[in-house]
This record gives sequence, C-alpha cells and structure tokens, in this order.
Amino acid sequence: MPAQQGVEVWPVGGGGNLSCLVDEEALPFPNAMFDRVLVAHGLEEADDPVAFLREVWRVLAPSESVASIIGSLDDSDNSFPFK
Repeated sequence: MPAQQGVEVWPVGGGGNLSCLVDEEALPFPNAMFDRVLVAHGLEEADDPVAFLREVWRVLAPSESVASIIGSLDDSDNSFPFK
C-alpha cells in the first residue's frame, strides 16, 4: 500500500515493515491507533468473527472506517475456498 494512504510502519524503531502471526483477539496495537483498517479474508478465517471484529474496533480510532474483503458465502456448488 502506498505510504500516502497512511500505512503504519511497525514496529516503531526501525527494521522496516514486518509481518507476524498474532492472536486475532489480541492485536498488538494500542486502542484507537488506526484511522483505517483493511481486513482481507479475516472474517471467514477467524475462529470467532465477532470477537475479531471487537478487537478491530478497539484499535480503530473513533469515527473512522473499516473495509473488509469477504469471500462468497454461497457454497451451493461446493466451490467455497475457505473451509
């Protein structure tokens, strides 16, 4: 994502951007840290989607926005990729 869109460089203090596996119900960020949160296929993979969304709301600044990419939940043809 381009820096002008507001990417948070993490961890603070250098080392560049890193990725990590974390508990989806305990994100390693303080309350109200982000203006925007993008959740890409997190809801269909979460053990407890409601708890995951509560945690997303916790790290989201008041009056800001969440965008989510969610796979199709129509499995009538058994092609749903997230099982």
